[in-house]
Amino acid sequence: MRVETSLPLGNWRGVADAARRAEAAGFDGLRTYEIANDPFAPLALAATVTERVRLGTAIAVCFPRSYHGVLEAHGAEDLGHKLHAMSKAGRWSEMAAEVPDDLLREFAAAAPYEGLAAAVRERFGGLTDAITVDFPPSTPAGQVAELVADLEAIPAAFRSFPRG
Repeated sequence: MRVETSLPLGNWRGVADAARRAEAAGFDGLRTYEIANDPFAPLALAATVTERVRLGTAIAVCFPRSYHGVLEAHGAEDLGHKLHAMSKAGRWSEMAAEVPDDLLREFAAAAPYEGLAAAVRERFGGLTDAITVDFPPSTPAGQVAELVADLEAIPAAFRSFPRG
């Protein structure tokens, strides 16, 4: 499985160090998101300090109303209405607490670091060929590298990018 991570959005001064650390940890790609700032400037900075990782933009803007159909299909239509009302009231920081763990696990693999690769394998093995994982900056580099290697070992159609 291809394993990618995100570059810092709010502090471009940290991009070069984050890119170096990600490449050293074995990540296959680095992503920026088109939600707050220019997504291309951090990629240009990352390109100056990396050799192997693939760089790209990604976007995952979640508007609670757009997920009504998905939530309804999972028996959570009322939750969709509640999240929409909360977003309109600007109560963004309270919304995550409203999503029950069992529903979250329908969409994500959640586990402590030592069990995360197994949880991803069980939930998504064979269904996807890439995953984006972000770690707090305080996560020890060895722990990140070990988890990236474990995730990359999950069977997927993706093998590697062509070397040029």
